[in-house]
Amino acid sequence: MVTKWSSSTRLDEYYTVKGLRREIALVDENSDLYKKPIHQLNKELVCTLSHDVDMLNKTLKAFGMFSDNSRDLRKRVDIMKRVREELGSVFLSSLRVANSMDIDVSQSVKEKIYPALQALEKIN
Repeated sequence: MVTKWSSSTRLDEYYTVKGLRREIALVDENSDLYKKPIHQLNKELVCTLSHDVDMLNKTLKAFGMFSDNSRDLRKRVDIMKRVREELGSVFLSSLRVANSMDIDVSQSVKEKIYPALQALEKIN
């Protein structure tokens, strides 16, 4: 099921990682990219992910995200739109790599965050 989207839709409220991966796979099944041998596909997916991360980094630098007044950036709609676009590209590329390698992203995140949660429990 595809959720109707508008500029005011909060997709985090509607999508799960599993749902996003399923929709990405559906789109990608009809892509010429996925008709390539798996080793070539994986190389292209990782190159795209690397490029998208680089573009996000450049965008954040250009808009002053690493400066002292970075809090003011959230008030600028044009900057936030561009950062959302770049972040979306990184997330999409990451999920495509996960799909290609059949990696459970939710489990990966849990494994990364679990030690921090355990440490918080010991403090409290």
